[in-house]
Amino acid sequence: MRSRFERYINEYPKAFWTLVVAVFIDHIGSALLYPFLALYVTRHFNVGMTEAGQMFSIFAITAISGSFIGGAIADKFGRKRMILIGILASASASLLLGFIHEISVFYIAVGVSGLLANAGSPAQNAMVADLLPQEKQASGFGIIRVAYNVSFAIGPVLGGFLAEKNFLLLFILDAALSLITAVFIFVLIPETKPAETIAQKAQTLAMTFTGYLSVFKDRLFVLVIAALVLIQTVYEQLNTTLPVFLRDSHGILPSQFGLLLSMNAIMVVFLQIWITNRTTKIPPMLVMAFSGLMYLIGFGIFGFFATMPWFILGIILITIGEMAQSPVALSAVSRFASEDKRGRYMAFFEFGWVLPSTYASYCGGLVLDNLNPNWLWYGCILVGLLVILVYTALHIFGGNKIRVSDQEYQRIMIES
Repeated sequence: MRSRFERYINEYPKAFWTLVVAVFIDHIGSALLYPFLALYVTRHFNVGMTEAGQMFSIFAITAISGSFIGGAIADKFGRKRMILIGILASASASLLLGFIHEISVFYIAVGVSGLLANAGSPAQNAMVADLLPQEKQASGFGIIRVAYNVSFAIGPVLGGFLAEKNFLLLFILDAALSLITAVFIFVLIPETKPAETIAQKAQTLAMTFTGYLSVFKDRLFVLVIAALVLIQTVYEQLNTTLPVFLRDSHGILPSQFGLLLSMNAIMVVFLQIWITNRTTKIPPMLVMAFSGLMYLIGFGIFGFFATMPWFILGIILITIGEMAQSPVALSAVSRFASEDKRGRYMAFFEFGWVLPSTYASYCGGLVLDNLNPNWLWYGCILVGLLVILVYTALHIFGGNKIRVSDQEYQRIMIES
């Protein structure tokens, strides 16, 4: 057993495992804070979910800008630098947000936080692609997700209990963990950006930014990202409107919701690698369609049932969809990007991931505050149906770049 484990560890470079540990440390802070931000805003500023949704929209809009800036800089100056900038900015933002008592000032601070904190995310994804060959990338992104969810198994439980005592403790602890992560990365993780060619060295930073035009012209890639926007519109409700809905409609405490999210994380820890190893044998768009089906049923449950066993089943189905989706989506994106454009392609991927945050929680908040709250989950069912149709169409008409499994795509690339 130990020999098999050692062989598995040795299949990936040491720098990759170091990055996995860094992700784990940093995301404990995110996991203990983010799921409770809507609860904090509605209670601390005495506002409704509509105002909380506006906060998430502001963060998402500025995060998109930060992602595009960070992706270009990561391609020009390196991955490690941008990761460190993002983590240090996140630490500063957490401390600042915890001491603000005017909602207008809070909105401004959230905007600055989104701009700076998301700058390192494309660099992190590009670093994984730098370190691993194509056939290992889906499983590598899956391992990163396991590290993320191990932290999520710890964070929400800790955050839920701290939130019931003093919300300020969440902001302080998040900042402290970000600082620890920054030191860890600075000392132990090398730069992974591929060496520049003479032509690339001659490019100015402005020319690097104009390289986004070639990404926008990649029409198939843009269609894949558009489909991702649909599926993330549904998923965005998990950490924003769902805790408020469960509190106001069913009396679920923050600590109870934290336990639901921890169950989500524990499932990922134990099942993610197993699921990823099997989904890499299936065409990615069909995997994404299956994920849409799981979201459709999982979120739909909250509109029809009102007891904890059903809520647990809903989270289980959502988690299955999440485990199927995320590593496969990242691996599919990496098929489109050449080495010198990985940061920018990953930034565009982040755009598809974050764009729903600009409207999904706000629209969900409008439903919760003004209509029968169950209509939010009926809407998730309709969007889920559209997701399934779009991904199925992409599989049929998308060509070999997205129509075949990772294993088959690697074979085609070797033969060509």
